[in-house]
Amino acid sequence: MTLTLPALLHSRLIYLHISGREKQRVYEMAMAGGEVEEMPIRAVLNQEKVPVHVYWAPNGT
Repeated sequence: MTLTLPALLHSRLIYLHISGREKQRVYEMAMAGGEVEEMPIRAVLNQEKVPVHVYWAPNGT
């Protein structure tokens, strides 16, 4: 499912499910900082309006 940033920020809580090692690397790159235009997920991860809970499934399950 894809939602716009304003729609996501109207949530009470955001859950981000990451599966597999490659997605974990992408998440780590996003958390390391940089421009939102480079990695749009940074807009969600770096905002302070809605708590974000990240769950990682190492085997892609």
